[in-house]
Amino acid sequence: VLYEFHKRNVQIPDVMFPYSVRSIPPDSLTKNCAHRSAVPSHLQDRYDAVPVAGIAMDPTIHTGIALMPNMYFGNLQVWDRYTKELLGKLNTPWNKRKKRVFWRGKIDKNLYHNAARLEALQAAARDLQSSNGKNRNFDVRLTSGCGYLKNFAKNVTRTSPLAPNWLPRDYFIKVTECGGYTRTPHAKFPNYWAQLNLPGSSLGSYSKNLQNLWPMGAAVMIWNQSAVEFYYDSLKSGVTHVWVNETNIEATATKLFENDGKLARLYGNVGREWFQQHLTADAILDYYQEWFHAWAALQRFVPSKDVLLKPCTCSGWVDADGESVGGVKRCQHCTEFPCPVQEGCLEMMGIKSSTSLCK
Repeated sequence: VLYEFHKRNVQIPDVMFPYSVRSIPPDSLTKNCAHRSAVPSHLQDRYDAVPVAGIAMDPTIHTGIALMPNMYFGNLQVWDRYTKELLGKLNTPWNKRKKRVFWRGKIDKNLYHNAARLEALQAAARDLQSSNGKNRNFDVRLTSGCGYLKNFAKNVTRTSPLAPNWLPRDYFIKVTECGGYTRTPHAKFPNYWAQLNLPGSSLGSYSKNLQNLWPMGAAVMIWNQSAVEFYYDSLKSGVTHVWVNETNIEATATKLFENDGKLARLYGNVGREWFQQHLTADAILDYYQEWFHAWAALQRFVPSKDVLLKPCTCSGWVDADGESVGGVKRCQHCTEFPCPVQEGCLEMMGIKSSTSLCK
């Protein structure tokens, strides 16, 4: 990103910010010594007061996460070439596409995190059962994790709130067509009328695959969940995508595919236009530029590596709430915010000195 700014001769301000590499920052993020010792006691564990940069968040749990583009966009030059291919020569004509909701992915051993994926597989199995294999609406299949299906089917019953409409275990396993499917390259995604996005298998939150779906010219179906990424504010349900869950996914697919997929095609065309405005390489770079300027406007100190190495300028060192962290007293009233990492905390983290941290 910085290289792209340099090439365009775009000036951005110096900023310093904490960054969470976890997809959904944990509540304990501000409890680690290096960060917490720098935060006045009345502000600790409050994301709205101590913002953190991250790639996703759950607004029902966290506030104050300054969302940045997912690192899976990678090199912006590569992303630019990739998206131009999808928007151009790889856009399959509608009459040559399959009338299917398409998804490929995996599951792991965590039942809770994979609940949506299991529900989608169940919907596909019900679709197969009702159609006797003809005029199917779903092409939803696993590429790996098939061995977990038997265990899941055994532990989830019809009375479970997780799966009220589940098919019998043996039938589900039989018709899921598990295994034998490799990861499908995105170049083949435009062969379908609709694309299904499911929560990620690792945490059951956002999915890094969603950003790839709008260039496909197909209707985008997003499984309803609470995690958001940086571009979600610009999405509009019923225009750029449709929300689905275990209760409406089958009816939604049927509606999209009526009249030779007229509605699905409309969603696909609108989605491609939206993508070109919000998720191309240039759009992402514009977002980063606004992000850096917005963060700089909130800073109340001059960013430099000295902030990490010199003591905080405080009205006085006091024990916050009568506590200390690793023998380091926390500053309760700091005129320079945020306070720097302190030596005692570095020792707790196994770092011998600020110099080694700098290296």
